Amino acid sequence: MQLTMKKMGAAAIAAALALCVAPAMAMLTPGTAHAAGKTNFNSSDTDINVEIYTAKYDVKKGTSKDLSAYKGGKQVKPKVEVTEFQPGSYDADGNYTPGKTVKLKKGKDYTIAYKNNKNVGHAYVVIKGKGKYKGTIARDFDISPKATKVTKVKGAKKALKVSWKKLSAKQADGYIVSVYTRGGKYTETEDNGKKYTRYRYHFEKSQVVKGASAATATVKGLKAKTKYYVTVTPYKAATGSYMDTVSKYNSKDEYVGTRIVTRGYADTLYGYSSDYKAGKTK
Repeated sequence: MQLTMKKMGAAAIAAALALCVAPAMAMLTPGTAHAAGKTNFNSSDTDINVEIYTAKYDVKKGTSKDLSAYKGGKQVKPKVEVTEFQPGSYDADGNYTPGKTVKLKKGKDYTIAYKNNKNVGHAYVVIKGKGKYKGTIARDFDISPKATKVTKVKGAKKALKVSWKKLSAKQADGYIVSVYTRGGKYTETEDNGKKYTRYRYHFEKSQVVKGASAATATVKGLKAKTKYYVTVTPYKAATGSYMDTVSKYNSKDEYVGTRIVTRGYADTLYGYSSDYKAGKTK
């Protein structure tokens, strides 16, 4: 905008300058979540992400390890990572700075409290803002039965006798014995760029064995003189409640941020399956 100062009064000049400056100021003014120096975790202007690491992938085996399995009554504390996406902005000269994701620091930017995290079921974490952050977020995670191990697979006439390490009644109500045949090999390229040889397994049948103290089962109805691969998966029913963060809307159905709610549950939690163990029927 060009101003002809000689033909404008003081009030008109001030108004015209305001029109020029206002857009630039609007680009520089932070959102309400960042106003007054504190970022609110629960504001609609804030983009906070919480990641709970409950598994670790083994690239060589192509399988995952359960990091949130039952630990004999001890607290289960999977790693928690909190990040904030800070949107891009323009400066007064119109130069754009791209947005970026920033990893927040535990103890400096937030605190963590683990809740209901000793027994099989839904546990949760409460994350509270600290320092230049405020607000509270809750996220849940599952504590599942610990994976068992198949100790022996013995062949019988068109059947397999399977033995495994039993678990305590605090983490298992029973087990699912699954039988597979193995197909051909294939090559899989992982994120690290390396190639690994995998096998394809084809599900044949399963059998539910009730009781945590059970440690053997006979799977019948299989083909004679056939090689099979067996896994055992523990399960347990659990009930209780946990806290979670959900979206919040106003009377006009407009998103205005987040809030914490308490949820009840009645679920069956499954542990990781054991490694495949081979056996041949007679």
